[in-house]
Formats: sequence, C-alpha cells, structure tokens
Amino acid sequence: MDEASACSICFAVLERGSVCARCVDSFSSEEHSADLPAIDGFALISPIGDGGTAEVYLAREPNSETLVALKLAKNDSVSHAFSADVFKWELRAAQALNHPNIVRVLSFGVADNRPFLVMDLLEGGSLEEQKPWRSHNHAFQALQLMLKICAAVAHAHARGIIHCDIKPANILFDTAGQPSVSDFGLARAWRFDVQHDMVDVRGGSHGWMAPEQVKGEDPTTATDVFSLGLLLHWLLTGEHAFGCDDRFDARVLHDPTPALGRLLPWELDVIRTRALAKDPEQRYRDAGELLQELENVRDGQPISDEKRRPIRRLSKWVRRHLVTAFFGIELLALLAYVAFVPVTQPNTIAEIVRRQNTTAAQAQAGAVTNELRMRSEDVAQLSRNPKLPELLAGCETEFPDQLIEHFSRVFDSVWTFTLDGRPCGAWPSQHAREPNYLWRDYLRGQSELAKGDSRGVYVAKVIRDDVDRELKLAYSTTIYDATGRKIGAIVATTRTRETFGSVQMRFSAAGDCVTALVGPRDRDTHFTRPSELLTVVAEPGLQAGAEVVLRKAESDTICQRLGCTPRVHDPFGFDDLNGPIVIEDLLEPVHGLPTIAGIAPVGHTGMAVIVATPHESVTTLNASLRDRFSHHLLSCLWLPLLLGALAVASIATATRRFPR
Repeated sequence: MDEASACSICFAVLERGSVCARCVDSFSSEEHSADLPAIDGFALISPIGDGGTAEVYLAREPNSETLVALKLAKNDSVSHAFSADVFKWELRAAQALNHPNIVRVLSFGVADNRPFLVMDLLEGGSLEEQKPWRSHNHAFQALQLMLKICAAVAHAHARGIIHCDIKPANILFDTAGQPSVSDFGLARAWRFDVQHDMVDVRGGSHGWMAPEQVKGEDPTTATDVFSLGLLLHWLLTGEHAFGCDDRFDARVLHDPTPALGRLLPWELDVIRTRALAKDPEQRYRDAGELLQELENVRDGQPISDEKRRPIRRLSKWVRRHLVTAFFGIELLALLAYVAFVPVTQPNTIAEIVRRQNTTAAQAQAGAVTNELRMRSEDVAQLSRNPKLPELLAGCETEFPDQLIEHFSRVFDSVWTFTLDGRPCGAWPSQHAREPNYLWRDYLRGQSELAKGDSRGVYVAKVIRDDVDRELKLAYSTTIYDATGRKIGAIVATTRTRETFGSVQMRFSAAGDCVTALVGPRDRDTHFTRPSELLTVVAEPGLQAGAEVVLRKAESDTICQRLGCTPRVHDPFGFDDLNGPIVIEDLLEPVHGLPTIAGIAPVGHTGMAVIVATPHESVTTLNASLRDRFSHHLLSCLWLPLLLGALAVASIATATRRFPR
C-alpha cells in the first residue's frame, strides 16, 4: 500500500497514518459512545471488526489518549469452555513472539464473563478487505507480500508455534502498508512439551485449511505451509485454489492443484504446487524452507527444483554475472576452436576407420559366403552323378574325363572315399599316403551330415594338401546309390589364394587397408595335435605354400566373440549376436604392422574376414588434416566469437526474468 492511508472509520486520507482527530472526537462524545460500554477502563469508540466468536473495537486506554484494538468475546461464545483459553493462549503465543510482522498483544482481561485482548491498532485494514487483483495482481508485489508473511510465520515456527489459521482476514496492515499476522488464538505448540488446554481445537477456516485439518488430524508446520500456498495462489490469481463453498472439503482432499496462467513466473508456480501437495511429507517442512525458496526467486537464485534443471540454473547465474559469463564463454569457444578440435581429430579419424573397416569386413564376409555357397552347390551336383556309385564299386583310381569335365575349372582336386574313410578314386590322379582319412575334418563333418540323412555339404577346416603342400578349402558330402543307400563320400578342394581372388584384397606401405581371410586349421596327420590358432587362409602378401597364424591372444578374442568351430548343418547361417567386432591393436599377420581391425564372421564356417588399417595411416591422415586446419584457423576466428555471443544470449534468455 502507499504511505498515505485511509482512516478506518471515515476513510479520510491521512498523511501520517493515524485515526483522524475528527473521528476520535466524534466517537468520544456521549451521543456516539452511549451504546458502547467501558471495558475494564477501556473506552470503546467504534467497532472495527467482527468474527465468528469475537468483535474488535477501536478503544482508548484508561487515562491515556493511546488508541488500541480491543478484541472482545461475543456473548454467545462465552458459554464455550475454551473461550477464555483461546484468548489466554493468543496472549501467551503473541508474547512469545517478537517480529515486526506479527501483531503485538498487550494484555488480557475479563469483563462481565467476556474475555478480551488488547492489541496494537493496525488501521490499514485486512488483506481480505482488499482486492488482490487491484493491489497485488503483479507477481512481484505478491512475492514481496508473501516474503513478509512467511518471515512472520517462520519466526513462529522457529519458536515452536503453529498458527493453524492463516487467511487474508488475519493479515492486517498498518498505515504504511506493512502486513502483520494476527489471531494466534488457535495456534498450537509443537516443538516443546508446553501444551495449552485446547487439545481438541484443530483450527482453520473454510477455504483455507490443509487436507489434514479437514480430516481432523493433528496440525504440523506443513499445515501452515499449505495455507501459505493457498494464500499465494489467491494473491496471484484472485481466486481460491479449491473454492470456499460447501464443496471445499471434498475438493481439497481429492482435486488436483489448479494450474496457474502461463504469464505468471515459473518459479512461483513450482513453489505454489509443492506447498499445496496433499501429502504433508511432500511439502516444504516449515515456513522457513518456503521463505528461503521465495528469497531465491527474489534474488535470482535457483530454487530447489532447479537443482535437476542445470540449464535454468546456469541461465540465472549468467544473468547475475553477464560480463563474466560473456568473456568466459568466448574464451571457452576460442580454446575449443584452437585446441580442442585438432586434439580430438585423431579420435574422430580413428572412429571413422573403425566404422569403415567393420562395414567392409561385413561386405567381404558376405562375398566369401556366397562363393562358398556356390562351390558347395557344385559339390552337391557332382555327388548326384550316377557314375559315382560304379566308380566306388570298382574303387577306380582315376575319374573319367566326362565326370569331371565341367568341374575341372572350379575345383583343384576331387576325391571319393568309402564309408570307412579309404580313398577310392581321385582327380587328378594322386597317390594316397594313408589307408584311411577318417581323422580328417572333412570326413568327420560329412559323417555327421550322413547320420541325419542330410544331403547338405560340409565346409571343412583349412587343410594342407599332401602333394603340393598348399592351403586349401575342402567341401564334402555323402554319395548315395540308386536305392538311397549311403555308399561313400566325395570331397572337393579349392586353392585358397585362387578361390578368393575375386575378393578385393590389397596392401601397400602407403597405408592402404589390408583384407585377410582367417579360419581354423585341420591337423596334417592322425598323430598331429589340432591347432588352437587361426590360420591366414588368404591374404595379398601370402606366398604359395606359406602358412601364417595369428597370435594366441588375437585368436582367442576372435573365437570367443565370433566362434571358430564350423557348424555341420548350418554353415552359411548368420547370427546377429556374432559380429562384427573391432580389435584396436591387431598385429597384421603377414606384414607385422599394428592395425585397427574390423572383423566379421563368414557365416558359421568358423572363418572370418579381417579388414585392417595400420596405425601409421591414421597418424598420416591426421597430420594432413591438422595442417589443412591450421591454414584456415586465423581466417575463421569470427566463428567462435559469434558462437560465444549467441551462447551467452541463449542462456541468458533460457528462462524469463522475474518481473520487477
């Protein structure tokens, strides 16, 4: 309110904030005061308030011109057993408090069995008599008023007193417009063991009670917080949050908190919503916590809810330190532009290499799988030739030319075996060194296929040919006679270097990537132990007859992640869980260079494709990019300056400044 105020009796404008002399003289005369009895020496001048159980009069102290407010119990309330206790407790509560925003109670008395209190006179009227949308509709004005009211209630809470009846009618103003909280008659002591006789009085007024008051439960400091939340809503909107009619009890217990308008500050809406939580445990613990939140809003500090909103917290800090924030963000932008980008470039290039190598490995693995599938189909077609049963029956040592004619351009060699693993016919003609080959992986896999009457083809582990000593891939399947009886097996081989010539594999000292096909190796003789290492099946630098294996750690990693045991019944299947993988420091097996390798499985054959890029090539590429970046650095310094300015502006306007 303004410093100038209206007389509470005649509403004349006062300059110094007092009851005008004309009204005092008028109401002091016998004709105006004849109906108002003297109360214990106090001269009653005029009624200035009327409540449910008491009336408030403008009075003059005995033998003094001092004007006071005298609160006198009504005649119909005197019969209540707790009437005098209410007045006595209000005196005790008020005397225990000393705050500029709490009405002072001077004394207590009883006249004609009617208890009364003598209080300081506040002539600005109550908050209820004012229109919130006329005096406090502006959010900042509502905040300023709530700060003073909360400070008074927080003072009471700190001294163990709960008000229990906070409402606009109990907020009084002096002539300077300063608010004071009054009417502690229903207050409760909660911190100490001191209790008054009003244990059954719950307090509260219709439209301003917390849910626990409506349910008849004991009030706590959170009860006053709920009433303060209702008061804040009323000041901001001019409306009761849950109404004030007969439906209030049901609405305050069950209805959700109504929303505020979008034009009102977000912070006040968050504070109001928490203060109006149905569960007391979810509200602010007392008026002191609520006061701290309101002070944070006033000072531009983040409220507690903004601890989970770093952008809002940062924006408030920027607004408070705009110059510091501007230069700080500009400096960070320059540092990132000059130093951070070049430093992180190697990681960026390395990540690109990882993605490219894994993608290339998948593509190459797909190409290898398709070629293996075609060779398997050729073997299956060859096994169905009706002349094979005759060949096995006579155990011919050579294949007729017409039998092998079409496949001579596909396979490096073709063998037939009896069911006991004895070689019986080969193309081209070769001399077998052993009486049987059942220990070979290609015959073991074929035997597993034959057990299930499968007509499929098994892609075996890599073998070393007994004659030319080169690494080869073997494909095996079962031979059936005209009646469907198993009579033997056929095995075809391909030279690995020739078979995968269509797969693009290259390597150069300049840093090109290298592609290699690796797989499990079959043992050379019945007495040789199976190898636990992966063998290089095909690679650009691999010479004829040469054999290179991966290191044990690398073999173990690939086999654990992708699987290196060929599947008999599903060689060309694909499992999403297996691959591709990346090994950061794979030692390229043929040239011995450390590389970043992407590895993808070749179906379920146990083989895998490796696409590897030497570390040197990544370093060379980074150096080239850094040199190119340095040439353009000075010419583009305007970019971080602009970005820094935009960042400051964006952060500063991320949340709307509280209106002042």
